Parts: sequence; C-alpha cells; structure tokens
Amino acid sequence: MFKSLYLLRHGRTVANHTKRLVGQTHSPLLPRSLEYSKKIGEFLSDIPFDVFFLSPIQRAIETYHLMGLKKVDKFLVDPRLAEINCGEYEGLMPHDPPPEFWQKMKADPYSTVWPGGESFQMIEKRVLDFLEEIKTSCTGKTVGILSHWGPSGMIAASLMGWRFKGVHDPWFQPNNSIYKYENGQMSFKVIGEMDGWYDGH
Repeated sequence: MFKSLYLLRHGRTVANHTKRLVGQTHSPLLPRSLEYSKKIGEFLSDIPFDVFFLSPIQRAIETYHLMGLKKVDKFLVDPRLAEINCGEYEGLMPHDPPPEFWQKMKADPYSTVWPGGESFQMIEKRVLDFLEEIKTSCTGKTVGILSHWGPSGMIAASLMGWRFKGVHDPWFQPNNSIYKYENGQMSFKVIGEMDGWYDGH
C-alpha cells in the first residue's frame, strides 16, 4: 500500500457551471478555477510526490499544469481515470435525454448504461483495476491522482470500505478539492468558497 494518497478533482468548468452532461467531452475551466488550481499547487508545493497519475481528459491535465508542482518525480496519464462516457448524451443538458432514460437511471443508477457510453458499474471496474495495480506498484510511496468525481469517489469509497452507489453518492467530490488518505484515515480539503480541511468518512 502507498504511504499516502492525494485524490484531486479538476477545476470547475463551463459545463459544470451550466450543468451540461460533459462526461469525457472537453469544457474549458472557469476563470475562478484557474486561480483555485494555482492555490492547490501552492498548498501541495512542499509535498514530495513519487508519482502523480492523471486522467487523459483535457480539464484534468490543464488543472495539473496550472498547479505548477515542482516536487513530482514523474506524472503518468492513465485512461482508466477518465470520467464516465455519457455516449449519445455527451454535451447535452439534463432535460434533453428522454424521461425513460432518467427513470431507468433513478431505478438503477449503478448499472444503467448511457446509450453508446458506460455505466457506473463499467467505470468502477476500470478504476478499481487501476487502484489494485498501484497498491502494489506504489508501495510506500506518496501518490497523487487528479481525475473526476466518478473515479475519485470510487477510489475513496473503496479505500474506506464503502460501495460507490452512483449519481448521488456520499463520496461526491467538489471541484478543486482534495481527499487525503493516510494511515487508514481520510481527510478532505476544499480550495475556494469552502476553503478548509474536513475530517472525512
């Protein structure tokens, strides 16, 4: 197992603000998120990371570079950390998909597949495969992961022995925030309007 793990979510995007179904679609970071991403970098600047893993989606990579971390031995992009693929509904507003889809999602948010995309069950498999791999490959190391609320929530829930449940999961992570996992405990920091550390679940 790693020595400590920092789970970060990318900065808030235009699509987050307008509540579009972005999934894996690119959306630019909001101006305020540019500032908050730099503040996260300042907060983490003294931590010597052995490795930092990134989602391949542009908003995550942009957030990482804005952070400007200097004490990172290497960073790696891993496709398993990508956000859920919303398929045909990528980029749409929540009212655009037919009511029948949302009825299915409400009844079974974990295994309902976005048409042409993924389900939370499918994304959880690739994310937890990644987690099991780094538990071995990063033993004793300080690790950073910058991704999205889906992958971050799944990793956090798994480490704490919870099951990720889907859309309204208690492990929902705000933009520009950090989960820190160390010695079996989770703490939580938000950069921005809710600035501060919180003892986690």
